[in-house]
Amino acid sequence: MNCILIFLMAALTAQPAEDWNALTNQTSGWLGADGVYSVKNPANGNLYFWFSDTLCGTTQDNGQRFKDIYMVNHSFWYKPANGNLETFVPEKGSNLFPDRYWIQDGVFLNRTLHLFAMRCGKNWKPERIDLISLPIRDDGRPDFAHAVIKRDVPLQSPNEKGQIVFGGAVLDKPVDGYYYIYGYQDNARERSRKDMVAARVPVEKFCDVSAWRFWDGQDWVEDLKRCAPLAKGISCEFSVSPIPSGPEKGRYIQVNTRRGISPLVEYRIGDSPIGPFSEPTVIYRAPEHKDGVSVYNGKGHPDLSTDEYLIISYNVNRLGRLPRNPMEYRPRFIRLRYEDLESKQ
Repeated sequence: MNCILIFLMAALTAQPAEDWNALTNQTSGWLGADGVYSVKNPANGNLYFWFSDTLCGTTQDNGQRFKDIYMVNHSFWYKPANGNLETFVPEKGSNLFPDRYWIQDGVFLNRTLHLFAMRCGKNWKPERIDLISLPIRDDGRPDFAHAVIKRDVPLQSPNEKGQIVFGGAVLDKPVDGYYYIYGYQDNARERSRKDMVAARVPVEKFCDVSAWRFWDGQDWVEDLKRCAPLAKGISCEFSVSPIPSGPEKGRYIQVNTRRGISPLVEYRIGDSPIGPFSEPTVIYRAPEHKDGVSVYNGKGHPDLSTDEYLIISYNVNRLGRLPRNPMEYRPRFIRLRYEDLESKQ
């Protein structure tokens, strides 16, 4: 038993990224959320974060307990390259966008954030995907008043296995003139196991879904329902990004929490944006996953990272009921060195 424990501890190569975790220690306004995504404006280094269900309000006991709180469906952060963090939360009973969206991944293109917005129905299952184009003002802040929303874009569809949903991840650095966008096949008859699927589109046609093509295992096709799985047992939110250094330089790293809700954060290595991908390697066991608190939806944040390491987040939540304190509903960030990567083919 001790030998097994030592082996597992040696394999867990990621470490907490306390500098990024410190940003979540807010005592009023934005208090906690899940669904964290991020992107950088390449022209000036400004960072944008967006979240899904968000607890807002006030705290007491130096931020350790809630005082007066309410929940909204999404929120934003803006961190200028040389400035302090700003948070954007709506008033009670409203949202920043005119619907109860869970915001998925997106890209920064032509001074605009293009975001996939999920509208869920029963049992948290997506019933519609909208595409939001959020312009950025001259001062760098998002301009919510002038957001353009394209409703019900054809990026989710039921099929014989369950449902295909796109938007959970974007390879935000184009490859050979294409953006690669990822989603999952929800296998309803297999305990809702999520398997990764992929699409691509020319950069200049990102918002034209008719120009998207979907990977069927051999070729890029027009029919979303023909998607072939690239990896099995991922989380609904995940990431794929290039590896800039280390023994796997030039390849791609895919990150998720195992089968969605799990303390195990893992990665796979791919030869290209569509693989083939290796078997998963566990890099971190989240200590928060206990006593009714769950960890889920791990993903990498390449725009928060360096050529030396990848910043990874995971969500923390007391699923099915309100968190008892802010720490039960704040994302955590960890740091993985590219030098420590190894592929399990």
